[in-house]
Amino acid sequence: GTLRGEIWEPAKGRCFGTLTVEADEINIRDRENTDGSIVGTARKGETYKVYSISFPNVYSGGYTWYNIGELEFIADKDGEWVEYTENNEVHI
Repeated sequence: GTLRGEIWEPAKGRCFGTLTVEADEINIRDRENTDGSIVGTARKGETYKVYSISFPNVYSGGYTWYNIGELEFIADKDGEWVEYTENNEVHI
């Protein structure tokens, strides 16, 4: 069947994987840039679904950014702050 209204439009219900926070605390920001406003805090041991990934580039400030919700992004630096697990399941 088709997914209806579960996830906001850009993700279309696709979950890339999950991340587990390994740093004590990481800011959750409203865009994939350190200039983004802080909208929450992710704490060690918490897990989040990942809907898209932005790899390090000039805009992202050398961080990898994981999109965990609508206007919610968590940064990772060289794999030290979070552990990412790719989702191999197929959702039908």
